[in-house]
Amino acid sequence: MGNRLKDLGSTNGTQIGGVSITDAELNGGSEIRFGYVTGVFQDATANSHQAWELQAPDKRDRPGQIRPSETQPILSPRA
Repeated sequence: MGNRLKDLGSTNGTQIGGVSITDAELNGGSEIRFGYVTGVFQDATANSHQAWELQAPDKRDRPGQIRPSETQPILSPRA
């Protein structure tokens, strides 16, 4: 089962890739906008390499301790 994003009636709306949605599937790299906040969805469970890239640099030194989250996708805010 994939990841889904649902807008539960927010005032400012929710968009994926510039398209307003109420319920939609999320894919890794999807640009998401909540009102005035924009971010990029990264699914850390997609593969361990992606999870490694999302780790803080000091954590990369211990590869045996790096494990992708099995339940928590990550939203990376855009600057």
